[in-house]
Amino acid sequence: MALRSWLAHFKDKVDYFADWRFNYQKTRVIDSLRFIDEAQERYSNAAFFVRFNRGELFYIPKGRGDKGETAYGLFYEDALFLNYIIKHWKFDTSRLSKYEKADYDLAVKKLQNWEKLDNFMSEVRGFVADIRYTISFRRFAHNMAWNYVLGYPDLEREILTKYNKLMEELKEYPEWQAKVKKEVEPCIKLLSDQVANIPGDDNPFNDLNLHKYFK
Repeated sequence: MALRSWLAHFKDKVDYFADWRFNYQKTRVIDSLRFIDEAQERYSNAAFFVRFNRGELFYIPKGRGDKGETAYGLFYEDALFLNYIIKHWKFDTSRLSKYEKADYDLAVKKLQNWEKLDNFMSEVRGFVADIRYTISFRRFAHNMAWNYVLGYPDLEREILTKYNKLMEELKEYPEWQAKVKKEVEPCIKLLSDQVANIPGDDNPFNDLNLHKYFK
């Protein structure tokens, strides 16, 4: 009896690992339902651009131990990996039970929404980084000739065009529009201050009347 029980247990293990990829994807994707809602909410409330602490790109739950114990560290890489296997691994959902399939489909939908959020956050984060780089160029330039060598005023025009386009795209999402305005416009204002004393009519900030922040 003991041998028969051991063999049955061993057979279950062999069956599981013989089809490990299917079982792994099923369990990992469905298990993400435990974290995805909180992770997406906290990620959407995080700052677009954090200069120093990598963990702050997501969030640091205060009072929960070490700063490395963040949802960014615990879930962010998982979400990236799970979205990858959803796209690239073959998976037969017909082998799932009715309830497993409902959970799996829900998890896939939430993970895809998380990926859209991550792409948007990354896009704005990169935009803020570009503005900061341009600010550093203007601080480095000590005369008009150097400003033109370093891309003035084309870089500034590109930034304003991209910003206005982004705000237009977010017109139907006022909360996100407000978040972008709150976090990105101060950087643009700082850039405008760096070129405020440059003479001539080609200063792209001269006629900037679109946003209340600059008035």
